[in-house]
Amino acid sequence: VRAMKDWNGNFVQSAGPSTPVKLLGFKVSPKVGDIIVVSESQKDLKKKIAYQDLVRDTVATAVQASTSDDEEDENKVKYNIILKSDVLGSLEAIVESLEKIHHPEVSIKVVQKGLGNITERDVLQAESSKAVILAFHVKPTPNSENLARDKKVEIKQYKVIYDLLNDVKENLETLLGDEVIETEVGDVEIIALFGNKSAQSIAGGKVTKGKIVINAKVLIYREGIEIGEGKVASLQIAKEAVTDVEKGNECGFGIESKVALEKEDTLKVFTIQTKKKTL
Repeated sequence: VRAMKDWNGNFVQSAGPSTPVKLLGFKVSPKVGDIIVVSESQKDLKKKIAYQDLVRDTVATAVQASTSDDEEDENKVKYNIILKSDVLGSLEAIVESLEKIHHPEVSIKVVQKGLGNITERDVLQAESSKAVILAFHVKPTPNSENLARDKKVEIKQYKVIYDLLNDVKENLETLLGDEVIETEVGDVEIIALFGNKSAQSIAGGKVTKGKIVINAKVLIYREGIEIGEGKVASLQIAKEAVTDVEKGNECGFGIESKVALEKEDTLKVFTIQTKKKTL
């Protein structure tokens, strides 16, 4: 400590408990939660520093080993974030809430967290880790804002924790994508063939189970063995176009497929529904 100033900018020689002072002489800026150790002996101070370094490295190694052993988490899609807040209480509350969000396919990875405005170092860290910077009641410095624009790093600012958490959930659900649900709706037996044109078979058949639906997916079976798949491109009864045909009725149809249909083939008909996955 080369010098100390009080809140009025006057130099002081000592500072007791709860006395705010500006400290000059640090090689590295401390963070909230860091402990400043004062020692009369330089030798004792070096021993304490060496011990703290050993403890930190041991803990870091243990955490890294634990993380690498979690194969289930490795298979998840990760949403990387850098979290900055104005006060420690808010930061801890946000982290605690994020830890409660669980899903077997996606997870949140807090790459870095801290207090104070967003710095250029935060932006560079976000770029290298492909992370989004979430800022709660803090702002980027002018230089970091320009750097973020150049590096295409996204910075999101919030004033309400609820909004931050909802935004994170929405982004996780975007990573989840859509769930494709296939539902078997019917069987059709091929009773007549009318030709092929550009990877499409024109045939007639009888619906023996459920129904056949226009634009539905079909699996093609020959002598009980699946030989390919296709799509119902057209569907008609007595030369009139229809959207579906129920069990017991005969109809004509065009099936788009790489496999040419043959008489007595069976078509298993499936409807496909896309559903948005949620947490």
